[in-house]
Amino acid sequence: MRLFINRTSVKRLLLVFVGVLFIESSVQAKPERIVSMNLCTDQLLMMLADKDHISSVSYLAADHESSALSDQATNYQLNHGLAEEIISLSPDLVLASEFTTKITTGLLQDLGYNIVTIPVPSTIQQVIENIRLVANTIGESQRGEDMIAEMQARLSKTAFNAQNFKPVVAALYWANSYTSGKGTLANELVEAAGFQNLGKNLNLYSTTKLPLEILVFNEVDVLIIGSRNDSTPAMASENLHHPVLKSAFNGLPVINVPHQLWICGTPRIVDVVEQLQTKYQAAIQDKTSIVPKE
Repeated sequence: MRLFINRTSVKRLLLVFVGVLFIESSVQAKPERIVSMNLCTDQLLMMLADKDHISSVSYLAADHESSALSDQATNYQLNHGLAEEIISLSPDLVLASEFTTKITTGLLQDLGYNIVTIPVPSTIQQVIENIRLVANTIGESQRGEDMIAEMQARLSKTAFNAQNFKPVVAALYWANSYTSGKGTLANELVEAAGFQNLGKNLNLYSTTKLPLEILVFNEVDVLIIGSRNDSTPAMASENLHHPVLKSAFNGLPVINVPHQLWICGTPRIVDVVEQLQTKYQAAIQDKTSIVPKE
């Protein structure tokens, strides 16, 4: 008795078999002991990865003054970016940033550990690219694309043609008299909400000092500060309580945006744009000097 085998059927069975093997290998290849050494990669990791695939995040992730996910971070072992800490965790993936100490990452790379460095973003598009990079690296591509789609949908709702109105100039003023100028994520978020950034108008680049004298000398409509929850007095924030600053901005809007929301390039930056645009719309309505162009 002869057994007749359809060649097409055999090919299909082989393709199915190969497909199953590929899926199994992909699942096995997904990192299961991930360590993050940076506040910003910490938060992206916690947003994208399964909890049981995260071995450790940096200690800053649990700092409620710096991290938007401080409560969530307490579920994980915390590290201080020391090589001996990382090695003891036997990670199959280590996430770092451009600011992570080169000595530690270099040593780990020499020892054969898989180090992925996430760039520091200065635009919303770069934030999106970082989310995609982390998601792909940890094997959660679809989760990353879903997160990006939600961000873009929310940002599309904030789209506003500020060119139809006279400029509303906002001054970003941080602790130690720092501001954000050209080439910063903060600048792009402020502009996305409709404001002009004083730092950019002054041709300042990156995060740099803005002397109080220059701040009060320029015509500003709104002051934006990055608030912290810490009530402990600190020399770094004394500039925010200077009597000259209070006098110069007496009666003008002061927008207090939580520091944790925009210190890192995560989906929380959309919260910043939404909050700022609410204030921008109010500024247009309340200030008689801000009217539609004729």
